[in-house]
Amino acid sequence: MKSKNTILVIVLLLICGVFYWFMGREGEGRHKNTGQQPFATTKLSTWQRLELSSPGKKPVTLVKKDDHWQVEGMAECKVKEEMVRQILTALKNLKLDSMVTSGKQKFTSYQVDEEKGIRVHGIAAGKPVGLVVGKVAADFLHTYVRLENDQRIFRINGLLGHLFAHDPADFCQQEDEISKGAKDGKNSHKFATDGEKTAKDDISKKSK
Repeated sequence: MKSKNTILVIVLLLICGVFYWFMGREGEGRHKNTGQQPFATTKLSTWQRLELSSPGKKPVTLVKKDDHWQVEGMAECKVKEEMVRQILTALKNLKLDSMVTSGKQKFTSYQVDEEKGIRVHGIAAGKPVGLVVGKVAADFLHTYVRLENDQRIFRINGLLGHLFAHDPADFCQQEDEISKGAKDGKNSHKFATDGEKTAKDDISKKSK
């Protein structure tokens, strides 16, 4: 009787082992690790154009002229350069860790379609680049994305949608920010002038 129980336990353990091995293989197929970094070699300084299109938001087009970013169609807008830099840095650090699935028929389910996806397109080093940002994963730790003109859907670490979901006006500095910047510049100039005056006075006193 004891030997039968032992055999039964061994059989159950084997079944469990096969089951978990199979599930692991299946999971590996669902989330194939790639480690691809599509924008890693693109230097921030080489970006010349950036377009953002998000559901419920007005399309944004940013163009670089004389090393400064401008919002197309808004000549009076003084762009928040740091905000643009954060977006480009996020793209540069983007890593496609796991491929979930592929096929146009899956776009809607992961919200990487034209209707619900956040479209990010740009020109860097003279070449067009871009991706579509989809919905947040069920664990609230990952986001689904796909590259432009690519049917593969990837799961990436982090929540990135908020970085790209903006209206054109979001990139413009407010009047108080511009005034503060001008005031800081005047103060810096004043301190520098006062410093030069003090130094000249010291030299004059020593010469006497």
